[in-house]
Amino acid sequence: MDGNQQCILPKLPLVRRNVTAALVDGSIPLPAPCWTVGAMPLVYVYFGIGLSVTMTLIFYGQFDFLRDLIAGRFRTARCSCTGQPPPDDNATGSKAEELGVDQPAVDRLIALSEAKAKRSRMTVFLAEAATAQTTLGQILMGTGVVCSGISLMIYLAAVSNKRNSLEMCGTMPNVPQMTDFLVNAYLLFYYVIRVAGSEKRQATMTSMMSVVDYFTIPGVLLSAVLDRYFTGFNFFRAYNFLWLLDILAYRRIVKSVSIIRMLKLVMLVLAIILIAAGFLHVVENMGDPWLAEPDGTPLYNGQSIAFWRCFFYVYGRITLLDLSGMRMHTMMGRVIIYGFQILALSIVMKAIPQIMMRLKIKPDYDKAYAESKMFIHVIVCGHVTAKTMESFLQEFYHPDRDSSEFYRIVVLSEQVPDEEMGSLQERYFSKLDYFKGSVMVMKDLNRVRLSDAKATLILADRTAPDVDADDAANIMRVVSVKNYKYDAQVIVQLSQYHNKAFLQNIPSWNPEKGDIVICLAELRLGLLAQSCIAPGFSSLMANFFTTRSFDENQKTNEEPWMKNYRRGTALELYCRPFSDAFDGMSFPQACEFCYSKLKILLLAIQINPTDPLMTPQINPPPHVTIDVLRKTVGYFVADNATQVDRAQFYCTKCHLGVEEVDLIRKCDCQPAHLESHTPVLSGPGMKKLQKQTSLRQVSSIYDDEPVESKIWSYINQFDRSPKSHSVEDITKLDGNEAGSPTFDSTGMFYWVPSRSIEDVTISRKEAATAFYRNHIVVCVLSQEKSQICGLSSFVPPLRSSVIKPEDLQDIILLGDPKYLEKEWKYLNNMPKVFVVKGTALNRSDLRSVNLNTCAMCVILGTPAAAGDKNSDPTMADKYAVRLL
Repeated sequence: MDGNQQCILPKLPLVRRNVTAALVDGSIPLPAPCWTVGAMPLVYVYFGIGLSVTMTLIFYGQFDFLRDLIAGRFRTARCSCTGQPPPDDNATGSKAEELGVDQPAVDRLIALSEAKAKRSRMTVFLAEAATAQTTLGQILMGTGVVCSGISLMIYLAAVSNKRNSLEMCGTMPNVPQMTDFLVNAYLLFYYVIRVAGSEKRQATMTSMMSVVDYFTIPGVLLSAVLDRYFTGFNFFRAYNFLWLLDILAYRRIVKSVSIIRMLKLVMLVLAIILIAAGFLHVVENMGDPWLAEPDGTPLYNGQSIAFWRCFFYVYGRITLLDLSGMRMHTMMGRVIIYGFQILALSIVMKAIPQIMMRLKIKPDYDKAYAESKMFIHVIVCGHVTAKTMESFLQEFYHPDRDSSEFYRIVVLSEQVPDEEMGSLQERYFSKLDYFKGSVMVMKDLNRVRLSDAKATLILADRTAPDVDADDAANIMRVVSVKNYKYDAQVIVQLSQYHNKAFLQNIPSWNPEKGDIVICLAELRLGLLAQSCIAPGFSSLMANFFTTRSFDENQKTNEEPWMKNYRRGTALELYCRPFSDAFDGMSFPQACEFCYSKLKILLLAIQINPTDPLMTPQINPPPHVTIDVLRKTVGYFVADNATQVDRAQFYCTKCHLGVEEVDLIRKCDCQPAHLESHTPVLSGPGMKKLQKQTSLRQVSSIYDDEPVESKIWSYINQFDRSPKSHSVEDITKLDGNEAGSPTFDSTGMFYWVPSRSIEDVTISRKEAATAFYRNHIVVCVLSQEKSQICGLSSFVPPLRSSVIKPEDLQDIILLGDPKYLEKEWKYLNNMPKVFVVKGTALNRSDLRSVNLNTCAMCVILGTPAAAGDKNSDPTMADKYAVRLL
């Protein structure tokens, strides 16, 4: 230790190698180290031979001019010696016509067939022996593997213990050395066969297998001739064991490609470690050759160590676990070990992931979903991001949804989960599983167990550069799911309304079985349209769609109206079947009973949910009563699902005198309609109950009524306009009476003959002089190449046939007519729709459409142009925000 408490290693010793006395005395017994008898060491000669041959062949292959020069001279000499006549053009021309190919191709085929016919037996033998695809080649290669193993074993036996010198003189005769001589002679013979029989001789001569021969064969053969023994560079023979993998692959002994690749990586890493340890063993035992005294006496700074100590040292440099306790003595050893670390670490680190992959150590997102008996899983696919999934999970697992705790969400996405998705999985670790895959691949559908899933949700990309392409991709996902399981329930999002029609082309698409399509543009613009008729409608429905919580005991300083509003936003829309206590009730009676007794609000009822023609009815006529036998359901507004269950579990026997609504729970009483269908509540409809029961039995016999009759019977139950219209009035194109309204074939919308967009386009001056009042101005912020925003979902609700003709408001579309022309094919039959060329960013355009006297102004931003990937989705609403 020095004064700074630092460890100082002792200086390495230098040994003088003075051989004069030994030569004069002549008393050195043989075999002895070559330096003791004054013989020149040949280790650097052997190394120089291998390095020079390798570099020469590499330069020969890289410099084209040298290769072309040599090959050109040889070709000229060969052509001058052969007197072959030129090919007959007439013969080759007739052959080309016979085969139906071009003349150059025929010449090439003739040349190849003639060359093959002229090959000698030796050429055929060399071609078969040089490749491992033939039995002869596999035998020769297998023999080469055995010879390489013998040579490596002889080397390891010689260097496993400490030696005075790696190069000994006077060693012959020696059985291991002669054996090594014979196996290397065979390897030299096999090298000649591989080079001579290969069609790519340059690649064969510069391959790693040939480099091994360049470094090993000269040293072994010359040592036996010169009566010496050099342990040599036979550690290179570890690389020849890769031949064994070729034999196993061609003989189909190992058929798995993954296993072959894994074995190749393992053997390659082991061979590199053995080669590096062999080089380190050589230089540490030989010492640095340039050290000498001023008088020329060589100095030795090496150390006599065994091979396995070097092996563990190299292994420790890779794994950082050094078990050898070895210290470098030579400068060449340090250079080798540092160069090896740069080379080996890169190779090993590259090989380790592949080895782990071959061992089938998969990440969690590549595994299969393990089905649990405690959960029902729902698959979510399509455009899945961390933000959309976070919003979905917050809504799905809201505490008000009591049944959501039994569901588990399984995400199937083509992307590897990012950090945000990983964080989301940690927060919902027991409720969310993420798997990498595609819904278009059957193997991935098997992994997520789609056949056992409750439903499959396909999400759309609202910011897609091409919404039609995104909708097409989601429709193809529906096709893939339905092909896998025809009765799978699918809920799919689409961006554009007109793409919904393509789903009807799928044979197994069945809305009656729960298949649902949600059009984002239709939902968004439909709510905006209803808000034009009833301001605040979109906010009201949005509060029903989303799930929020409200705590009555929470103390805040907010105003009473704000507290009442937050209490209203905590209410949601629920659907439940009625209990037997409601059988025979009219809608007003059921509403009064639910509000006063059960403390919930009834909005609508649906008499027969299984009938596609029966839709929910808000405030139905008095003759419509609740029918429990037909499984009538109600739509309620409540704070949570537990409150709505009161309508399903209410029993007159158990809950008739209950004043605390929280005590109304499911009882053990058998449903009354299963015992005897008798009235349990008094009401105007109860006296007709027995007759209704018999009528139900009779009507069940006549359920084969045509569907068309059912449709028109259902439509005629309700007035679709202030005046009653017959089928002829609804379907005629022009009214016979002046001012008579005309409706479309369904009777749901006002209708006019088709008009071109030029017919409804008016100038700013015409719009200003028209003095529009109480109209609707739609500011469409778009460009010529923008995608359609879906005005076909906005205008029809404002032209519904339930609106009186005198209450129809004019609709002014302010925007680019070239863009609006894309939307006009869906609007050309809508009355009182006008187009004004301009932009909402111009004040004069806004004044021309009488914005100050309009009833409602709607600002619509349009998606970017299809294929525009440079658009920023976060800036899509910048112009709409500037107009506020």
